[in-house]
Amino acid sequence: MKSRERCLGLILVSTGEGKGKTSRLFGMVFSAAGWGLKVYVTQFIKGQRKTGEQQAATRFANIE
Repeated sequence: MKSRERCLGLILVSTGEGKGKTSRLFGMVFSAAGWGLKVYVTQFIKGQRKTGEQQAATRFANIE
C-alpha cells in the first residue's frame, strides 16, 4: 500500500475461551486512536453496567 488514503478499513473480531481478548483488542484500539485513526468499537457485555474501557474511550474524540 503506497498511501494511507487507500486503506478502506479493518475489522477485528476476537472470540474464544480464556482471558486477554478484551485487553488485546483495546490495546490496538487505543494505539490506533493515538495515531489519529478513526476507531469504531462494538462490545457485547452482559448487563447494563459501564466498563472501564468505555470510560477511557470517552477521552478520545476519534473513538466512537
